[in-house]
Amino acid sequence: MLSILEITTTMLWAVAITAAPETPPIPECRPDQLLGYVPSDDEVASHREGSIPPVEYDRGDGPGHLWGFEMALRINANGNVDCYRLVNDFGKKAPLNRQRRNWLEKLADVRYRPFADGRSAAAIVTENVREVERVESTASPVDVPLDQFVIGLERTACFGSCPSYTVEIRGDGSVTYKGRAFVDVEGEHRYRIPTAEVARLVESMHTKNIWSSKTEYIAPITDNPSQTVTIKAGERSHRIHDYVGEMVGMPVAISEFEREIDAAAKTDRWIRLSVETVDLLDQEGFDFASPEGTALLWRSVAEREGDSDKAVLRLLQRGARDDGKPSQGAWRQRTGTLLDIALENGKAETADALIANGALETRGQIDRAKVDAAFRAAIKGARLASVQRVWSAANAATPSLEFDDEDESGKQTAKRVPVTLLLEKPYGAAKWEGLKIAQWLAAQGCDLHAAAANGDTLLHRAAGAGDVAFVRYLLEEGADASTPGKYGLPALGGAANEDVAMLLLDAGSDLSKLSDHESSFREYATSRHWSRVVAWLDEHKQ
Repeated sequence: MLSILEITTTMLWAVAITAAPETPPIPECRPDQLLGYVPSDDEVASHREGSIPPVEYDRGDGPGHLWGFEMALRINANGNVDCYRLVNDFGKKAPLNRQRRNWLEKLADVRYRPFADGRSAAAIVTENVREVERVESTASPVDVPLDQFVIGLERTACFGSCPSYTVEIRGDGSVTYKGRAFVDVEGEHRYRIPTAEVARLVESMHTKNIWSSKTEYIAPITDNPSQTVTIKAGERSHRIHDYVGEMVGMPVAISEFEREIDAAAKTDRWIRLSVETVDLLDQEGFDFASPEGTALLWRSVAEREGDSDKAVLRLLQRGARDDGKPSQGAWRQRTGTLLDIALENGKAETADALIANGALETRGQIDRAKVDAAFRAAIKGARLASVQRVWSAANAATPSLEFDDEDESGKQTAKRVPVTLLLEKPYGAAKWEGLKIAQWLAAQGCDLHAAAANGDTLLHRAAGAGDVAFVRYLLEEGADASTPGKYGLPALGGAANEDVAMLLLDAGSDLSKLSDHESSFREYATSRHWSRVVAWLDEHKQ
């Protein structure tokens, strides 16, 4: 029989064990531990071994208003996680609840192939972590013949250029696609896919327990596209409305199923024009010389993403007309001719075909205004070969090396500036030959140090593009790292990566122009995990 003392001691020990906070096996990072080499998103994806698992919650037991968080990880030389930091959408430390603590135990199993950059013992990786609500198997199994299934997906537009279309797949393999807006191919198109593809979709639906999911996952935000999955199985049906569902606990499996529907229906060939798409339209009897064919041509040329150059050439060969404005669907169209848009969007083969067909001429003679417009568009498109092609095609009508620049804010008056200032890397562009074009234009007599109407110089553009070689070239050519640009900031204020920032610091950029009452450049560098910049600032007591 236990004594009172023994009972009391046992109870206190049990209370202590129950009340003691759980300690994750991986510690939280100190601020100084989150400084190191920062690999690109592509590097992170190629070095990650496996995937980052989501945090799971029982139905009705979520984390709060919005789900998910950002996680910064310090990865050591062996590819293991040393420590972590969780941050919410507002940049604040995300609190640990029971589910997140349990999930953190899995961090010990997360590995990356070592990031060997030769400069830092650690890499700082940022990952987005999904938080999801578990799906309970509440629905009875769906057991009907394959030919009684109909699986549909609708994607709507957004405050931007999100593709809007519907696709419906039937069990017999028949597919109906309807393109509405922000897609290259609009209208209704019918075709077939192998029934084995439909069977795989149905099997995936069962495996992912889609039939038991909730019918709505709607985030309390605006201006985003929505996705709606509809499944009909005989007399039964299930509908899932996904409006940024990942922010309110929608299972990853639903996002995967949406992508599987697209893949089975091959919707990508309608959203972004391909040679295969043109051949399919030809088989349908599509009239390429019609106003609809003209609209398709303009939409496809105006598409910056993807590689539709050869497909556009196929459209021209099939009779699509380029001698007028489209009557509909020109939502991507910028001002200018079809040639200008092709050049600006990097479609060199299309541009060559249009030039060969007289796109730079008026009544058989080279038109100086068309040449200047095409030359400027080619520089914006940042393909040196296209710039040189327009230059040589102009013959005696040499393109102007200057243009009238206007400040988009309207606060500054227009000014005559060199065409080099048309070089500005588009967001997400994979190919950009800014340095080569600047060097070629400099050889033609362009001033590399002029300022645009808003104050930016070519150095600002190169720094914002994260182009280390371009920044180095301009500095070697005498560019002043402290020259104020837009908002009075030097190029350092828009540095896209640490290598560029270090070049500008070593070149003597004036840091006093970067500080204000709320933040400093050091705080900015720390938030970007730039170890070398922070060390430089500490050494120079900034």
